[in-house]
Amino acid sequence: MRTPSLFLVVLLSAPAVFAEDLSGRNGMGLSPAIAVPMGSAFVRDRGGIDLDPGGWYKRGLTERWSLGASYDMYIPGKIRIQNYFANVYYQILPSSRFNPYARLGLGLSHIRGFATPREEALGLKLGGGGDYFFQEDMSVGAEIGYHLTGKNSPSGHEAHLFYTAVTVGWWFGGGWKEAAPGSAGAGPSPYALAAAPVSADADADGISDPKDRCPGTPAGTAVTSMGCLKGEKVSIELRMQFDSGKSKVKRKYDDQLVKVAELLRTYPDVTAEIEGHTDNMGKAEKNKALSQERADAVRAALIERFRASPDRLTAVGYGQERPAASNGSEAGRAKNRRVVASFAATQD
Repeated sequence: MRTPSLFLVVLLSAPAVFAEDLSGRNGMGLSPAIAVPMGSAFVRDRGGIDLDPGGWYKRGLTERWSLGASYDMYIPGKIRIQNYFANVYYQILPSSRFNPYARLGLGLSHIRGFATPREEALGLKLGGGGDYFFQEDMSVGAEIGYHLTGKNSPSGHEAHLFYTAVTVGWWFGGGWKEAAPGSAGAGPSPYALAAAPVSADADADGISDPKDRCPGTPAGTAVTSMGCLKGEKVSIELRMQFDSGKSKVKRKYDDQLVKVAELLRTYPDVTAEIEGHTDNMGKAEKNKALSQERADAVRAALIERFRASPDRLTAVGYGQERPAASNGSEAGRAKNRRVVASFAATQD
């Protein structure tokens, strides 16, 4: 029989719950372990303490519960034990950079000694550990636990292992998900603004000061819901950086995205254009394509993470066509590498 590959990847399909952290996220990685054999004399006499390979896959269902699959192989001396497990994880501190968890696994073990036929037996794993996310899509961690293979193999051999593992993981997917209208998960946005108290209107344009994005308009002048003159736009620069040549919006910039989401929720008649800009280094056509990719990525992040309406968001990459400063210095070029959200009222 062919030896299984290092990773046993099982695609688990489950509805994403409206939550942050591991909800809706996928992770996979390596988990080399040190195992100490116990159990029957057959196992103890043929094995010893050893460093063993392993791999895992995990799918977050909610902020606290995940399902996954794992494969590991114990191969010292004159015995080899291969383990295929389905696992349930409980996250103890969700929405945290350090994520401790408890693990319960059920699966199948293949036990084979030197010059003896392979046997199969059901197994159980109990463990606990933690993942530390040093980046939004990378984690390191450790796990300790107990692996029991019962006497349900043909010869009745038991394989008990205490193990300590180091884990390295890569994570992808996830983000804020919008619950279906009317479903149990539907509800107010986690970033919804509190109702503002009745406030003064210093420029007497009919828009209270907390909602007036253009203070100082002449009294009696017709203005939009943002307190601005008709046709006037309001722009905010999003302070975020991208890896060189990349367009991925890192989660540490969610505090910038929420500014756009809050404005869209505060002014229901307003639309936003996400503008991507670059400096003049490199070819103009490549800069324009990259700025479009980054503007598209910001728009997608607003929709996926903050439930912004796609109909109210557009994305345009201007490349180096609209510099905000001179490209003659590094300081000026840095100012030109930017993403801007420009708001305009659709109803006056």
